[in-house]
Amino acid sequence: MKKISLSNTKSLYLSGIICSLFCGILLSCSEDNTDKLESSKGILFIPSIQESWLQSGRSATSQTTNNNHVSILYKEGQKALYLHTIYSDRNNANPFSLQNDKAQTRNTPVTASNMYASFGVSAFCYTDQWNENKTPNYIYDATVQKTGNAYALPSMYYWPGASYKLKFFAYAPQRDAAYTLSGAGTPGSPTIHALIPASVNDQKDLLVASTDEYSGNSAAAVPLAFKHPLTAIRFACGENVSAGKLVKVSLKNVYTEGTYNMGTEQWTLTNATGSFEQLLNKNITGTNNEEITTSSQTFMMLPQTLPANAQIEIVFEDQSGQTTLTSSIGGKTWPMGKTVTYKISMDDKIIIETNLGNFTDGGEI
Repeated sequence: MKKISLSNTKSLYLSGIICSLFCGILLSCSEDNTDKLESSKGILFIPSIQESWLQSGRSATSQTTNNNHVSILYKEGQKALYLHTIYSDRNNANPFSLQNDKAQTRNTPVTASNMYASFGVSAFCYTDQWNENKTPNYIYDATVQKTGNAYALPSMYYWPGASYKLKFFAYAPQRDAAYTLSGAGTPGSPTIHALIPASVNDQKDLLVASTDEYSGNSAAAVPLAFKHPLTAIRFACGENVSAGKLVKVSLKNVYTEGTYNMGTEQWTLTNATGSFEQLLNKNITGTNNEEITTSSQTFMMLPQTLPANAQIEIVFEDQSGQTTLTSSIGGKTWPMGKTVTYKISMDDKIIIETNLGNFTDGGEI
């Protein structure tokens, strides 16, 4: 892998030399005093979370309209059980906030009230126009943590001055085993390789952010608008469900591996598939909107058009015994940045509610 070339470190805290160290550009000793004054400002960040996403798909496809729909789970004589699929933005009441200064619990959806305690930031510094041949030469995967009302890097990085331009990219959770950031010497917008863990408890909510181009003398704190590039999958009761025990829920034969490009905001998935299950053994009353999976039991999946053999399997137990309910979801979509809630119901009418299972409350953290 190509290594970053670092210049002379003798004058690290002088503005002209800083960007030459990280950008590979040696400045003249006669650089004007304006840049030197401007570079005394440290780089700070103000994160927020966006509620919804405008793109989706298995490989670089754009967002399509997803309508709630219903399919049959089980039918015996006049008795039938249906699976309702409901799409919603991710803005529910189980948020993600750096204000708490604590990491979220396992796979709980992240929102503006339970964000990770830190996130990783990379920055590109250059004097010409942005292109995908550049590398993160100013900051690479540095840890940002809360400092007062903003978020700062442990070691101070300064604005390099008006002669330079900067672009920032951020993600969380930082350096998680499931999410691998591209290397410091890899040209172009950073990418994140994702391999969804087999255990749902290990599936963490991925967050990404990128900025427009900043002048090197901006000095103000940098807003980072985090988005959810995964799809959250949850289960709930619908109308007229019998009381009983929900033994297990499974997602079968879905895509499990892919790479997200932080510049194009698109996923490219491999052909690898797998299945995920949760043993719940949860007693339910059958009340409409009753949770089957809690927030901390959310499946965090790759957005995709599901393979033809993809299925949902639910094992249900009541007084008449144990029944395995199966529904094909092949060809359906899991949109990026959305919550997909599957509701079990004895009613086949399409549900039009849009607030169930919303994932992210937008706003400043």
